[in-house]
Amino acid sequence: MRLLLLEARKAAGMTRREVAAKVGITEASLANAEFGRTNPSTKTFYLLSRLYGVTMDSLILPDEGDEL
Repeated sequence: MRLLLLEARKAAGMTRREVAAKVGITEASLANAEFGRTNPSTKTFYLLSRLYGVTMDSLILPDEGDEL
C-alpha cells in the first residue's frame, strides 16, 4: 500500500509547513509520511484528507497484486 500524501498536498497547493501547522504535526512527521517511512495516525490521516478536500480512500494506492 502506498499513500498519496505528497501528491495530494501539491495538488492542494500547500507547503509542508502550512499543512503541518494546520494538522498539528511536525514538518518532519509529514515528510516521513509522504515518503513512506512512517504511516500517519488514523486521526492525522483523517485530518489530512479533510484539509486536502479528498476522501481517505482516495489517498491510498494498493500495491500490485493486492486482492480483496
